[in-house]
Amino acid sequence: MSAATFALSNQKHIKKSLERLQLDLQSGAWNLKYGFLRELLVYDVGYRFLGLL
Repeated sequence: MSAATFALSNQKHIKKSLERLQLDLQSGAWNLKYGFLRELLVYDVGYRFLGLL
């Protein structure tokens, strides 16, 4: 996700999401749910574009 994606997004939703992320990081909830990602050597999070003809 590029910075432009965030700039074009609803800022209230961005703020709420970042607040939730901060709480999850502080409480350890994020680590319990996603901590395994730190162990991966490769993780593909690339964009996928679908086109309709």
